[in-house]
Parts: sequence; structure tokens; C-alpha cells
Amino acid sequence: MSTIAHLADEGAHELAIDMSMKVLLGCQSHREWPQSTALAAAQTFYLLALKLLQAGSTQRADALLCCLGCTHRLADAILLSSSASSSVVERSPSPSLPAVLTSALPGSLLRQLQKGFSHEGGFWEQTGYHDAAHPFSSYLYVLDKEPSNAVELAVQQILARMAQHGCDVGALKAAEWWAHERGATDAHQLHFDLDESRLGAGPAKYKLSHPSYSTVLYLTESGGPTVVLEQTVSSPPAQAAWLSWPQGNNLLCYHGNLLHGVIPGDPPEQGSCQHRVTLVVAFWGVELKPLPGAPGSGPLRELPSARTLQASFRQTWLEEFALRDDDSLLSERQRGLWQAAAHVNLPWKALSAGQRAQDAKHGEGLAAAVGGMWAQVPLPPLRFFLRSPGEIRQVYQPPDSSYEPHIP
Repeated sequence: MSTIAHLADEGAHELAIDMSMKVLLGCQSHREWPQSTALAAAQTFYLLALKLLQAGSTQRADALLCCLGCTHRLADAILLSSSASSSVVERSPSPSLPAVLTSALPGSLLRQLQKGFSHEGGFWEQTGYHDAAHPFSSYLYVLDKEPSNAVELAVQQILARMAQHGCDVGALKAAEWWAHERGATDAHQLHFDLDESRLGAGPAKYKLSHPSYSTVLYLTESGGPTVVLEQTVSSPPAQAAWLSWPQGNNLLCYHGNLLHGVIPGDPPEQGSCQHRVTLVVAFWGVELKPLPGAPGSGPLRELPSARTLQASFRQTWLEEFALRDDDSLLSERQRGLWQAAAHVNLPWKALSAGQRAQDAKHGEGLAAAVGGMWAQVPLPPLRFFLRSPGEIRQVYQPPDSSYEPHIP
């Protein structure tokens, strides 16, 4: 990724695209290459196209995407969202649309979360978060229980603020939470929040369940925006999307069945925070059962006390989230306001036949010469660029034709 970033720096666009052209045009077919080489090349071209798009070199990037067989990509208003865009439209906040709450938590509680989830804290290492083979891991908190740590206290605070915003929280039963620490320039694939425990059940028992609401609490100010698309598993491609940028103590709230991800951000300035850290809380209207296993080993783990966690799993990170005997974590007054997330019209751009021909012209014949020979090589699973409008649905739809998503 660092090589791609270097090639796509300002002033290096011509070098980047010329190198790609020589590689693509110099081979009769990717089938002459070992599979690992073809996959690595496709990933390189894909990431190069992303870098070129974010740098504003859209015509050459689109030509490169056409070589990879892509027919749709995220719109410029999203990929260039680190700067102002005329197609971003402000709308009044509504509980039915993605919205952002400023100053979501009392300062003392926020600072405890920031310390516990800091890069130097024990959470990431002890739960294996940064291990290459690390599975998705989350933690279950039943909402009618008293909070036993600062994260669960924050969940209750978030729920109260959602109620004030007009969200339908009366039927919510459980909260599933997890945290992310990523580099400021890292992306997160477009995906749906769902009950991960059902993924290995097989087609006969598969039932796609989404939370009622998903929320993102930003603990740092580094990284790119969260994008939420008005698109479900069963709906056509989105006609609208919303953006929310990292700002410490801001909370993004949206319906839990919507497609979302993270756009790469600009490199942080020297001396500033290098990591994009978020606490994600999904609120469920159905009862969820905790799964056995150590914290960090999979979804829906139920946290024991800090003492039991240390004795049973040799993890001490929960001590950083211990509640205080007094009410000092909630003593500071909250002055936050709900605001509309930035609205974007037409978040998908179709690379039509005419557009692809024009892009090929600007790409000096690249797309025309290569044709579709790369169209079958698997691409990185970011899903920012698609080979068909229904590609994302196919990821989540099992072979069983009776599939229907369940949205509690």
C-alpha cells in the first residue's frame, strides 16, 4: 500500500499509470502468470485506481477500473470527501436518517474510554486485534442489567441520547459492542452489520439478522469519514448516502440494516494522532445469546468481571474500564446537539459503455487493448468498485433461494 500511495502522490500520476500500462500491455494474458502474481497485480491496480481517484485523476482511474471489469464505483463526492464537495447537501436531523450527536458523552467517561482504547493500552494486544488471523470479535451487554464497566456505562448513555433524538428504543434488548483501531489512511470495506454467529450455520439455518440501530463513537480525530448508503441487502443500488467525519466524542447513529464502510483519510500531520479509533455499538431488538470463548476469539462474548477475566484468560485490559465508586464519570454536563450527517446524492457512478470508451481514450488505449482479460481475476473485497450492481447482495445471499433478510 505504501508503494501505491507513493506512486499516486501529486506529480507522480503519469508515472503510476504508465507503469500499469506497461505491465498490462506487456502480457498476452494474466493466465500466463502464477495465480498469486495475478492476484497481487489486480490488487495493485485496484488500489492504484483508488489512490488516483482520491487525488482527482478520475479519467485515468476509471480506465484502469474498466480493465479490471468494473462497471460501477463510488462517486467522487464520497471518494473525495476529505475536501468540500458541491454535491453534499445539508438536511435537518431526523431519527429516521443517519445523524451525528456532538459531545455525546460526559468528558470524564470519554477520557476513560480514550485511555482504555489507546494504542498503548492492553485491549488490542491482549484480544489479538491486530493479528492477521484475528476473527471478528464483539461483546454482548444485555440492556436491562446494571453497567459493570465504563463501556457498558457509555452504552447506557448512548441509548439515553438516542431516546432524546426520537429513536424507537423501547423494544431494544441487547447491545453488541466492538472497537476498531486503524491507520488514518486505512479503509474499511463496505459491509452490513449482522449476527456473525449465524454465518457458519449453513444454508438450511442461515438467517440474515441486522441490528435495529448501529452507532459509531469517534474516540480520535484521525482518518477518513464513515459512509452510510441508503442500501440494504435486498434493495437496488443506493440513490443517497451520508458521510460522518471522525471528531472526538461525536456519535453517528443510523439504521442497522444499511450498507456502510470507511473511506481512506489523508495522512495525519506529524505529531498528531496516527490512529482512527472508534467504539461501535449495535442495538438489537431481539434476544442474543452469548457464545463461549475468550474475549477476542469471536462474536458475542460475555465479559466476566475484571478479576475473572485475568484469572481465566490472563487479560488485564478490563481494569482500565473500572467504574468509580462515585458518580464522577457522569458529573460533567453534556451540551451535545444532534446534527444531520452530510447527504450525498447518487453515491454510485456507472461506468457506461460510452464512459468506458472515453476513459479508454484518456488512458491512451489501455482499456481497449487489454479488453476483459482481467475481468475474472478476484479483486480486493473493499467493494468500492463493483463488477455488477448486484455484487454486494451476492456476498450476503446464500445459495438457498428462500433467503429473506430478517431485520428486527
